[in-house]
Parts: sequence; C-alpha cells; structure tokens
Amino acid sequence: MSNNFNNTSNNNVDDDKDIILKRLNSEAALNSKVEVTELEMILAEEKNVMNKL
Repeated sequence: MSNNFNNTSNNNVDDDKDIILKRLNSEAALNSKVEVTELEMILAEEKNVMNKL
C-alpha cells in the first residue's frame, strides 16, 4: 500500500514540474521579440502576389 502512495506522490511532483516548465516556456514565448525587416516584408508581399496568380 505504501508503494501506491509513493507512486502517487512522485506523479504529483512530476506534474508540478511539468506545470512549472510549461509556464516558464509560455512566459519566454510572450517575452520573445521578433524583428521583421522591411526587405522581408516586401519579399513576403511579392510571394503572396505570386501565389495568387
């Protein structure tokens, strides 16, 4: 019976670690910065026009 308790405790610890990692990854994604140059915008627009043809 103590084995079941220990397994449950370990699962909760793993779940807590997963929750913390997911939250840290989410915060990192929200804080990340993407820089798009004017050239990249022009190329994307041209590609879009070519795909419509």
